[in-house]
Amino acid sequence: MDFSIQAFCKIRSLDLEHETEELYSRVKDLENVIEDLQSEISILKMQNEELLGSSGPTDFTSTPQTFSGGKFTDSVRQCAVLNWNVE
Repeated sequence: MDFSIQAFCKIRSLDLEHETEELYSRVKDLENVIEDLQSEISILKMQNEELLGSSGPTDFTSTPQTFSGGKFTDSVRQCAVLNWNVE
């Protein structure tokens, strides 16, 4: 093999190595983003549970959906849970 071909192959090899390192870095960044999003989802779910309280599921179809005394009724809370689960 002549020198110019060897040099080209070596340069290309280094380019590919650099590109591979960049891809690994991007993958790591995406993994970090996924972890952050999973953490945010967990926090939001806990906040949702706190807002709903421990009253458990109710039959929201049998009661009106109203806003009473500055707090949501159980029926409205249940709708919020259903909407959360659908999304």
